[in-house]
Amino acid sequence: MKKRLLLLILPLLISCQDGTTSIENPNTSSEDSTTSSSSWSENAISLQEAEALIEKAKTFKNIKDLSYYRKDNFRYEDIKYERYDNFYTLEGEADSYTDAWDDPSNVVGYFGFPSDGSINVFYDVLKSDVATQHAKLFSIKDNPASQLEFTEEDGIKKLDEYENNLSNFIEETYYLLKNDPSYTNEGSLRAERSIIDGIDTLHIVAEKDYDYLYQSYHAIYDINININNDGSFSKVYFKLDDAGTITINSIDLEYGEFHKVSELDTTIFNPELYFAKKLNINFQDIYTPEGKTNTLTVGSAAYLMPHFDYIKHSSDFTYLPATAVDYWDINVLSSSNEEVISYSEEDKCFVCNKPGKATLTVGATYNPYCTTEVEVEVIYPTPSEILGHTPYNQPDYVGEAFTNCDVLLDVSVGPYSAVQDMIVTSSDDEIAIAYIDVDGNIKVRGRKEGYVTITVASKEKPSVKKDFSFHVVGELKTDMFLGKWENNKYYSTHGMKFAYEFKADGTGTLFLTAKDSTGTEQQYEIPIKYALNVKTQDISITPIGWTVQQDLLTVHYYTNSYLKTNFQYGEYYFPINLTRVSE
Repeated sequence: MKKRLLLLILPLLISCQDGTTSIENPNTSSEDSTTSSSSWSENAISLQEAEALIEKAKTFKNIKDLSYYRKDNFRYEDIKYERYDNFYTLEGEADSYTDAWDDPSNVVGYFGFPSDGSINVFYDVLKSDVATQHAKLFSIKDNPASQLEFTEEDGIKKLDEYENNLSNFIEETYYLLKNDPSYTNEGSLRAERSIIDGIDTLHIVAEKDYDYLYQSYHAIYDINININNDGSFSKVYFKLDDAGTITINSIDLEYGEFHKVSELDTTIFNPELYFAKKLNINFQDIYTPEGKTNTLTVGSAAYLMPHFDYIKHSSDFTYLPATAVDYWDINVLSSSNEEVISYSEEDKCFVCNKPGKATLTVGATYNPYCTTEVEVEVIYPTPSEILGHTPYNQPDYVGEAFTNCDVLLDVSVGPYSAVQDMIVTSSDDEIAIAYIDVDGNIKVRGRKEGYVTITVASKEKPSVKKDFSFHVVGELKTDMFLGKWENNKYYSTHGMKFAYEFKADGTGTLFLTAKDSTGTEQQYEIPIKYALNVKTQDISITPIGWTVQQDLLTVHYYTNSYLKTNFQYGEYYFPINLTRVSE
């Protein structure tokens, strides 16, 4: 809603400049908003001249009062605008940003800065009963030292920025006239000044081609602006033909006197009402032990994301006064201990790095006068489960172990940020043993054929454990994986499918299906050679004649009916699970 309010109910492009305007080549005939192209040569003006007319009108120095009303089939606005010295107010009803909202919402806006010295700040407040509420506070300083400070001159310019909008169309048209390359390089713009229905009128037509969702469209913007004798605007008609969808609107502009500050309804238009004065925040995530307050776990960022609403939606977050709207901008601003909690530039949030304590400063970026400090303890989360990764997360899966090598049991303690120390035992050491290597990996080594259960438990919390069944099948040999293998319902986001065929002589074929630039599937058969490493169970695959993929494909053997392939090419990396198709 913010954008629509700023663009649709904060009128500019209107002023009460004194003086008269001459009309060159007036057209005495009556024309509507679809003036024919034949009239352009007679009444055309340069884009610079059209820009000057709009620039003169949008100075806004003598605008008094404006009431803006619009109603059509989809949206409704009834907004009262009142202009004061150095600020203005908005009050009324408007719908939300989307057309899905049928009921209008109450809108209160305050933009500007009092210059009488009583309040030396620049306020920007917008309040409604939809989720786009915001409030920004800027200090007025002679020598600004931060993005939250303005000179008085910059404050006036900031105020003018909000006043420099009448609609999306006006804004686009103005920048078209300014020869913005993003528009002028992709479309055309024409302007004329003529008498239409007896009224001095600035007529502008802009056309632009654009692509959306792989389709091309053509949009035509057609606008007529009534020009008063003093150079101000009194009525705007605009028509948009966007790929055959036509929208027509008109806006009436009415002028009055400046309002006096003494007439301001301070029960509504008091900017201080819209800024938080007191904050109470308690940090606690889902892995925090019961009874712990202001505690987060290692890896947690849930309550520290500056661009999300976790703080706002937390029952442990409160603020005063209740009318404040800047709570939407309240988040973690800094940490006293960067080793424990630090800001991640990559993730754009604060992240808990290790156990310890840090004091977090919390507040709204645009309200530097209201912050609170909270001491937060970072701990490891309590282990809750043993996570078996593919293929061990399959309940009916029985892994295969071999008497001449070690099999990786790919597991971890959940949640992932918990202490990963584990204990591993075997139900029968004569059939297979299990151990943890120097890298922390759990390995299973078969000793004789048979079935065995390997139990993995959290060292921090031994009651958290899980059993894995293994079948010791003897020696790992090449003939165990001869034949054809294909991906098991796998289709990557990059549009690739894989299949392999291994032959007894150490050769084979990689069958690759991939989409080309047009989205059409292409089939490739790439000869390969392979080698089995019994100790590591790796099948090293080398494509022949496909040098860009050289040494980038490896296969790790898991069972007689299951292979896991890792594909890597440039930034692309993903695992592929394959099942046996034929011996």
